[in-house]
Amino acid sequence: MAYTQGTGREEEREHDLDSIELVTVTEAPQSTAVCETEDSSDDTDPEPSTARLVLILLGLWVGVLLSALDSTMLATIIEDICDEYDAFSSYSWVATTYPIGLSISQPFSGQLTNLMGRRYGLVLCLSVLAVGQLLCGLAPRLSVFLLGRIVQGLGAGCIGTITAFVETDLVSMRKRALIEGIGNITYGVTLALGGVYGGGVANAIGWKWAFRIQVPFIILDIAMVAFYLNIPQGKSRPIRRPVDYVGMVALLVVIILFQFGMNAGGSAFAWNSAAVLTTLILAALGFLAFLFWEFYKAENPHIPVRALLQRTVAASQLSSFFSNFGNTSIMYYVPVYLEVLGHSPGQSGLRFVPLAICFALGSFAAGFFVKITAKYYYINFPVQACSVLGAVMLCTMTQTTPSWAPFVYLGIYGAGSGGAYVTRLMGLLTSADKQHLAVVQSCSFTVRNTGTTIGQTISAAIFQNLSVNALRSLFRGQPGLAAQISHNYNRLDLLSGLEKQTAIFIYLRAARGVFFLAMSVLVAAAVSTFVMQNNELVDGSREKQSAEEKGGLKELKKAKDEEEAP
Repeated sequence: MAYTQGTGREEEREHDLDSIELVTVTEAPQSTAVCETEDSSDDTDPEPSTARLVLILLGLWVGVLLSALDSTMLATIIEDICDEYDAFSSYSWVATTYPIGLSISQPFSGQLTNLMGRRYGLVLCLSVLAVGQLLCGLAPRLSVFLLGRIVQGLGAGCIGTITAFVETDLVSMRKRALIEGIGNITYGVTLALGGVYGGGVANAIGWKWAFRIQVPFIILDIAMVAFYLNIPQGKSRPIRRPVDYVGMVALLVVIILFQFGMNAGGSAFAWNSAAVLTTLILAALGFLAFLFWEFYKAENPHIPVRALLQRTVAASQLSSFFSNFGNTSIMYYVPVYLEVLGHSPGQSGLRFVPLAICFALGSFAAGFFVKITAKYYYINFPVQACSVLGAVMLCTMTQTTPSWAPFVYLGIYGAGSGGAYVTRLMGLLTSADKQHLAVVQSCSFTVRNTGTTIGQTISAAIFQNLSVNALRSLFRGQPGLAAQISHNYNRLDLLSGLEKQTAIFIYLRAARGVFFLAMSVLVAAAVSTFVMQNNELVDGSREKQSAEEKGGLKELKKAKDEEEAP
């Protein structure tokens, strides 16, 4: 795939990215996400047959969906997890250890495929994911559970990255939009099953079984990938590039410092305390140092800052950051809102079914529109508006809101979110030539994970500060009771009458504060996409024709030179 722009624009983009290690994903099992390939611009590799493509995608998507199930089901069982370990003050750590693991593993996906090939690289990742499931399902205390979540993230990070690279390599850009739509339908089904599955299992036999039950299915997928998945070989020869360990560690330290400061502020320590101020200042200084390293020193940046200077890339990445920020706020705090009102985890999960279905339909509709029109810019406006509208509706919920309302509000949000995912992806992929796609995608994964982690951290800080301070004031003469309820809203049953109603109101107000935050960042996500360029998607046949024309021109030039030679 290519996009049609003037030569001046191409030169500008080439200049912007000239100092970045170019990353091309090829069909070779030895290809890497952190590599540079020999130039093959004159060759256009044929796409695999439909049957072969379906087989490859099935093998890849099963792993992606199994890893995605962990994040979707956690939204409806996280309250049970915190309740068992008496760790509501660590709510954000329970939610963010998984994306932290993702951030650690994704940069290594390229070297992993270099050493083991794609097939056995995926086998290793799925095996690590299975170990993480067992640790979470057998965890006797919170520290073991958090370790299991990090291990899950380590395995899932490379699965998603390798899958995205293979998809980009095997299908043309225009078909990629439709493939993303189909993939998001299956992802939407996982979202639907995740909430219901997690809540249902928790109600029936306990939340730990939600992790244990997945292990046999992961083992079956490992067998399928090891014995049946055959990714076609290509012509490119990968050249290994170093992993940016300094940048990766620096970003993780910044996130952890920021998360500690935001978590402790207003709950364990006062906001103006030395502990909170020191960690937040160190996080800010660390972030500046991280940017300096990535921009001026890193040979193969963890986040290629220069690539973000390109207009459409910057807009798409910024929108992805805000979108994942808002999405994690909604996914984790709508269940809090519902369970404070007395809904079980299973009932909360049912409210996410419309979100999942509409997410799938929205992404497929947007992908189909892009395939038919070869344009993605104008469909972006209605889907972004739909996403924001759903968040606005969530902000209107109160104690008297009808029980059917969350079904509708989450469905509207899901439709817009699914469509917006496709339009952002198309803007991202059409903003760079084929050899730049993998570096742009690698950056996208990191930006999205960072948005998820920061979003959960700030959401938890807002929720805790709005609820804890008000509850302490309400139970001023009963510090022990205030501490119990402020750290675990499932203890509301200890109250009765007006005190209980007031405490419920405080928790719902705190949840609405998070919804207003989500609405604000989703508005920012929508506005960010308005400056994207309206690049045209070129069909694979036209791409091949262009390559043939280039080859023909070279032959003509060569013949002319031979004629003019003395």
